[in-house]
Amino acid sequence: QLPNVQIDTLQRNSDNYSRLYQTIKAQWQEVFFDKELTEPEVQLLLLYFANEYTNRSYQRGLRALVVCENGFSTSQILKSRLLKEVPEIQQIATSKVSQLDQINPREYDLILSTLELPGFPREYQVVSPLLLENDVAKIRNWLNSYQKKFTVDSVPTDTRKTEQLADPQILAHKAEQITLYNRIVTSCSVTSLPNTSETLSELTQAIVAQISNKYISQPDSVISGLLSRAELAPIGIPDTNLALLHTSNQGVKQPFFAIFELSSPLTLRAMDQEPIAVKRLVVLLAPEKINHLTESTLGMISSLMIMNDENTALFQTASTKQLRSFLTQKFLDEIRK
Repeated sequence: QLPNVQIDTLQRNSDNYSRLYQTIKAQWQEVFFDKELTEPEVQLLLLYFANEYTNRSYQRGLRALVVCENGFSTSQILKSRLLKEVPEIQQIATSKVSQLDQINPREYDLILSTLELPGFPREYQVVSPLLLENDVAKIRNWLNSYQKKFTVDSVPTDTRKTEQLADPQILAHKAEQITLYNRIVTSCSVTSLPNTSETLSELTQAIVAQISNKYISQPDSVISGLLSRAELAPIGIPDTNLALLHTSNQGVKQPFFAIFELSSPLTLRAMDQEPIAVKRLVVLLAPEKINHLTESTLGMISSLMIMNDENTALFQTASTKQLRSFLTQKFLDEIRK
């Protein structure tokens, strides 16, 4: 055995790979329960596994396509989860089902979808928007045997040094960004919704009736879009009181975000297929034709909701003031990028 003393180099590795380190410790105790290791010995095991992981360069820099019904909400949740759980995938594009005919499947190593794609010409995997443990395991099993089949033509770059000039369009983009962010922050709210209803359909109608015609031009179309999306796949967020009611629809004039709090919980199925008692409906609406900035902004709100336990707790309990303050800070961070 190595002496049980701190070795700085090994300690840095266990700090940098803390998740892997804790996993190795736990699995060692489970498999080799009769053999104690000193901390430096466990750290040497970590060094071995970290080496194996980082040396698998043939699996890094992969490109993935994420396909969802609307392309702006659950797709962004799945995208953020994928970046976190499968770092080998470093380029991720999203697409609506209705836009698949504009996609070249050969540009992607992996295609993930939150719903079935009958007749799609490439192999793909159906996963939960939350990328559950079994989904991650399925992707990792696929990565173990995957060899790149398709390449994208690279564009030759001029390596000579050139003067970097600021693009005036950056200012225009920032102005557009600030205008959209300000509009969402000032209009978002947490609204109480007295309900004796036991159906999502009646609740959806009641919610749409409360949304100003500044945002909606065709209420019936929006209601139909929201319910159609809810029928495609579960909308509840596992282990919370939240459900994500969302659609991209021709009846929406401009992006809308709000939370509606029910007086009586509604039982809905969550994205992990388990029933939950929903107390808050997070409503996200987007026009049918949506630009990249609006799509990424609404997607960011969706992702924030499940990014960490602190954010999830805030969405479950926040007042209007707290919600606006939270979004303001996140949007300021985006503007500074």
